[in-house]
Amino acid sequence: MVLPDDHPEKWMYSEHTKVKHEILQKYLKGWVFHLGRFHDRICFYDCFAGRGEYENNGDRNPGSPILALRLFKEIEKNFKNATLIFIEKNLNNCQNACPHHQSNRLVACSAN
Repeated sequence: MVLPDDHPEKWMYSEHTKVKHEILQKYLKGWVFHLGRFHDRICFYDCFAGRGEYENNGDRNPGSPILALRLFKEIEKNFKNATLIFIEKNLNNCQNACPHHQSNRLVACSAN
């Protein structure tokens, strides 16, 4: 049986997810700095934003939207304009993620 996207078992922090986030951080940081040398505006789209964080034995681990927000906040002085767009189709996941995003200046969070 396929679990729905908002099922708690899908949000356990696995080794696969950890590696995926390590790759994202290295890739994103490298490309943001590279593109920032040539462009004043950077756009980042996360088309499977999820719920914002994962669980691991009671610990919370940031998901890709929070990792991206942290990186852009760290380097925001290097750009005149950075736009981050997070897309999530599951309403429960989106609602769970919104408090995290709003605390990091995301204007809106919605799902269809």
